[in-house]
Amino acid sequence: MRMMRAVPIQLASLAIGLGVLAAARAANAQECASSPGEWLFCDDFESAADADGALGLWDDQGLHPENLLVETDPALVHSGARSLRIPAHMGIDTGGGPTKWFDGQDHVYARFFVRFDEDYEYLHHFVHLLGNRADDPWSGFGMAGCRPAGDNFFSTGIEPTSNWGANPQPGAWNFYTYSVDMECDSACDRYADPVAICDGCAARGSPCTGGLECCWGNSFAPAAPIVPAVGTWSCVEAEVRVNTGSNADGEEAFSIDGVEAGRWGGIVWRTDDALQFTALALWHYVTDDNYRAGQTEETVWFDDVVVSTAPIGCGENPKPEPDAGVDADADADSDSDADGDADGDAGTGAARKADGGCGCRTAGPTAMGPAIGTLGLACAGAGLRARRRRTAR
Repeated sequence: MRMMRAVPIQLASLAIGLGVLAAARAANAQECASSPGEWLFCDDFESAADADGALGLWDDQGLHPENLLVETDPALVHSGARSLRIPAHMGIDTGGGPTKWFDGQDHVYARFFVRFDEDYEYLHHFVHLLGNRADDPWSGFGMAGCRPAGDNFFSTGIEPTSNWGANPQPGAWNFYTYSVDMECDSACDRYADPVAICDGCAARGSPCTGGLECCWGNSFAPAAPIVPAVGTWSCVEAEVRVNTGSNADGEEAFSIDGVEAGRWGGIVWRTDDALQFTALALWHYVTDDNYRAGQTEETVWFDDVVVSTAPIGCGENPKPEPDAGVDADADADSDSDADGDADGDAGTGAARKADGGCGCRTAGPTAMGPAIGTLGLACAGAGLRARRRRTAR
């Protein structure tokens, strides 16, 4: 009899739980319909303007709009009735992703929910915030290998890195950052053509004034890797604040599921205060070397994407605004391990690494040029293992 009575109680509990989940989804689905004034952009993919291959709330559909698919399977939706599915196909395409421009900001937040397929391996690059010139919204695109000149572009990507296979799939969260003070590889002639790269960079306003070099995004990562679970939703929020003048007072931070994972300061994003963050690229960029043997497709889902001038949070109470000041450790140490071996980071701080933070195996580009609607931020096949310690708080 006890067991028989337990069954309806369990069913009732399940019904209540499902009801709570449905209510939470419905509440979250209203985010964009009733967004606060500080939100610059919101897309929960519920709008009729968003359709397969044509996301009407975004400004650019990327090179493969056929991979922008509105998902309606409830098991693959974070909130509401729809999410965005972006597959990548080995030997056919590199995935895809839309871009949204917004009014220039010195301090901006971007939040998204993401779900990696259970069979996911690794990726090349992911969601980016870009600084572009006011007269050229594309000035930050297609700048792989180039050091920002201070007045033409800067960018940072929040993405999982394999760290050359050291991190389990799909990789550990890190920033992949292009800034004026970034560390570059002056010995990249081992695997690339620095003359061609520097010529291309000069044509885009980023001459190699310090000599031949290849500049791949610097990695900012917590000392303890944070690897997202596949097959479930993760809430990711990035915060970026530009520097003033030529001062080293810029910063960036990211939170996973509402918990701050790391904060890095002392960054020189720009030397011209007119240059601001102006674009969010919701990229899923996968190259053929990211797949494991026998794999032909990798898929991610996005939902509840927000760009804001204030903290956003994960649907609960937003986290408080952090202090503007960030302590930075100015000590620098470097080595030249071209074989990709990483030296250990001691303590609880976080490292800045100029190794092509994606940990990929693809060689750097040998020619430059605009990459309209595409990533164009590649990492080197073997990079300078130079790193600058940053204090994470």
